[in-house]
Amino acid sequence: MGLESTQDKYEFFENVDHVRIYNALNSANTTGHEVLSDNQSLIKCNNQGINGNAKEVCEKLNKAFKLLCSSESEFTSNKQLNSSDYKYLNFWANFELNGEHFVDNSSIESFRNLMNNEDYERFSKEKMKAVLEHIEEEDLKRMKILDNLYQRYYEMQEIIFSTSEERFEKCLRYSSECFNEYRNAFSTDEIGKYFNSALTNFKKAYEELVSKAFSKDTSYVSYIAKIPEDPNESELSFYTIGDRRNKIILISLFGSVIAVVLVLIYFYKFTHFGTLIRARSRKKKKKFHNQDDNMKNSQCTNDPNIISYNNRKYNLAYHSARNS
Repeated sequence: MGLESTQDKYEFFENVDHVRIYNALNSANTTGHEVLSDNQSLIKCNNQGINGNAKEVCEKLNKAFKLLCSSESEFTSNKQLNSSDYKYLNFWANFELNGEHFVDNSSIESFRNLMNNEDYERFSKEKMKAVLEHIEEEDLKRMKILDNLYQRYYEMQEIIFSTSEERFEKCLRYSSECFNEYRNAFSTDEIGKYFNSALTNFKKAYEELVSKAFSKDTSYVSYIAKIPEDPNESELSFYTIGDRRNKIILISLFGSVIAVVLVLIYFYKFTHFGTLIRARSRKKKKKFHNQDDNMKNSQCTNDPNIISYNNRKYNLAYHSARNS
């Protein structure tokens, strides 16, 4: 059962608790050969239908569940896993089963069918079962590109705000890898609107991180590779402080103008202050209207041509006192 082609299959990368999930999965990969019993596990990995690489992936996934959700774990937080976290774990399991060669498209459903009743405080078995499914090869490759990009992003974030003597060199390496990975994402003729949207959202997040880096230390200007506007660009380039600052200023000003306009509209329409302004405006309009009418009447009274025309119109004759 694959993900529907009409769904946005990649949006979960934006909302994953990346640092927490990455740390738990890395720990699950490096905790030796400790095997959880079936009573401690969410998936019964000792079933006869699970063996070889699938069994290793199953055991790592169980460890990750426990690290993320057990109250005794250092990776447990006060918040529950969100829907994007569950989807990421499904992606991770699919990729671990298949690697670059897409060799196992059945074990993931076995994992879902073999989930037991073990419960953790911050984990929903039903939510995990709902997303634990086979991912098509092309989608899996694209998800891995996004995964690589976000992993480098969070490595950059960590190093930028550190005091490591190697922070500039590492930042250059990670950002260069982002540059290459981003370009590779466009190597196919048709990437689809959802994947393109996911790449665009990553680029925005990356540029926001660049702005923070420059605010912290302008020396980063020579160590953060620029995500290209044109993915066909092959030459590595760098951001300039002026470009980033101007972009931020324009966005801030535009946002401020909109905010001021909305506040003024609110005050005018929905507050006592606005009522007073509207009342004064109506009084002024009425005053100007009366003045205009008086002026017209005055002009009519003093204009002999208008008087003569009106006399003829109504067949009236006025004689002076000398002729009477």
